[in-house]
Amino acid sequence: MGVQVTAEDFMPFMGMDMFDAIVSADAFVNLKPAPDIFLAASKTLDVLPSEVRSYQLHNS
Repeated sequence: MGVQVTAEDFMPFMGMDMFDAIVSADAFVNLKPAPDIFLAASKTLDVLPSEVRSYQLHNS
């Protein structure tokens, strides 16, 4: 089970079911500062990158 599946399973319980797309870093080779993840979210939503707002969850 990948990170994305786990996040999607728990999002409703965390009050985060308001998002239209979830894109996880485990699906990409090129991470920050490459824009690959951000551009994939834009494509998934079928909107221009300038219309996307993104949030990052991380373990601290």
